[in-house]
Amino acid sequence: NACIMVPVEDGFMYENNTGFNAGSVENYSTPVGKKNAGITIEQAKEFAQKAFPHYSPDRVDMEFVDGSQNSREWEFSLYRDNRQLVIGMLSVDTGDLMALWIPVQRIGQKKNNSLSMDSARLVAEDEIRERNGKIPLKLMYSQLTRNGDYVFIYKRTIQGIPCTGDGISISVDSGGKVTSYMKRWYVPENAVATQIIPTISREAAIALVERETKACYPGSAESFRIISADPEWKD
Repeated sequence: NACIMVPVEDGFMYENNTGFNAGSVENYSTPVGKKNAGITIEQAKEFAQKAFPHYSPDRVDMEFVDGSQNSREWEFSLYRDNRQLVIGMLSVDTGDLMALWIPVQRIGQKKNNSLSMDSARLVAEDEIRERNGKIPLKLMYSQLTRNGDYVFIYKRTIQGIPCTGDGISISVDSGGKVTSYMKRWYVPENAVATQIIPTISREAAIALVERETKACYPGSAESFRIISADPEWKD
């Protein structure tokens, strides 16, 4: 639990935060302070190779990150003929693929925008389904970037409510190839055991924000517009 006030220009950024973090999640599932990996480096290499059977790598570089700085993970690179094919991360305990990046050489390439947004979304969802099976997700954001890639952000849902952090982001290039994949899936299902009923309505929440906006910025409050007001898990 935390109440945060950060001074910014002409006011404060305020947040009253009660939510899950990496520490509290550990309390639900595994002993706090767990450092060692749940799978060996040999097993991690096997998981990495099996995740990309069509690449047929001849070398796998693997490194264990113990979480002392950031999250615990196996970081890997796949090579063939000394050419880097894939960079990624695995769960240290299960070997699940948590992230991948495909090195892309764009110099001299012409942009090809023949792939539609809907077609790219189907590619993204096929990739997610192939790697995870059927999992509760909601598409929250999609965009065509300047380099011609499509980006899709899916939020994990628990009891129908999207999470702030957990979910999957994925990029698809104009040729229909997945170029990046990032999965965050930390909150255990038993962390949210009952149906949560908001103590205030959507209308009351909007009214509260509008009132505080007018109090903090009386000269410019009329120019503010609330573009979304939906519940999210503060995970």
